[in-house]
Amino acid sequence: MTLLSSHSPANHTLNIGMFPDEGGRLLAVKDAKGNMHLPGTPQEQCQLLATHGVSGVLRFMNFGSAKYPNVLGLPDMSWNQLEAVVAATKEFGVSWHCWGSPIGKGVRVTNQGQGGPPYIKPEDYLHDRVLNWIDKVKYLRDELGGFGLIRVFSGTFPTGKPSNEYIANAANFLTPTFKYLRSQGFVIGNEIEAHLVGDLAQNLILLHERMEIDGVFSIFDFGNIQSQGDDIVAAFETLLPNLAGIHAKHYIGPRPNSHGPIDENALKNYAPLNVG
Repeated sequence: MTLLSSHSPANHTLNIGMFPDEGGRLLAVKDAKGNMHLPGTPQEQCQLLATHGVSGVLRFMNFGSAKYPNVLGLPDMSWNQLEAVVAATKEFGVSWHCWGSPIGKGVRVTNQGQGGPPYIKPEDYLHDRVLNWIDKVKYLRDELGGFGLIRVFSGTFPTGKPSNEYIANAANFLTPTFKYLRSQGFVIGNEIEAHLVGDLAQNLILLHERMEIDGVFSIFDFGNIQSQGDDIVAAFETLLPNLAGIHAKHYIGPRPNSHGPIDENALKNYAPLNVG
């Protein structure tokens, strides 16, 4: 479930939504091995939103079948597939309150140190990757409307190093991309996540202060904070003045003892929709 606030601290409103691509258990959509985590098709996801009367975060969709899946993230969808998303959205009369993106994820914010994904110059990252992704998001936004909120991340840092040492690097790296997003009318929601520079609430706030860009907010995620053993209430209080959304999911796995890179296999420890 996701909770989206308005972007004015003086006038908060609340929108309740969900990640319909995580609705495999509700949809009873199984992959070939019987696992029920397979994202649904555009029609299945839109029907799920309509059934529960909520809006959604658009991230992954299956353009194949349960037996022969073809799961794609929004940036990898073809224009014909995007048209299928638009058609399904209009057919079921639903809306998307947030556009999912991989911006700031899978990329290192410094060319120093070892480990993690490769470093790319900030200007090259914007022109070679982001612009292609955003053209697709702009198409969906123009066709379907919505809040104009785009979910992003804070970048990866070298393995084994403290995340707070790379706040300045992350600010320098992300500034060209964030300025471009704002110039295109998007509101930016930067999600707290364990293995990124913004793994701690204070890091995320300091990052945004250093960038000095209006319209950049935080996304609070219970599960991401729990997965690294941090205090949920303290993190929430830190992010509250800068909050654009809340991801209400629960982490039921073991708590790590450090803020190092998190094994992506730990995702299996998030409580499924019918439990948490």
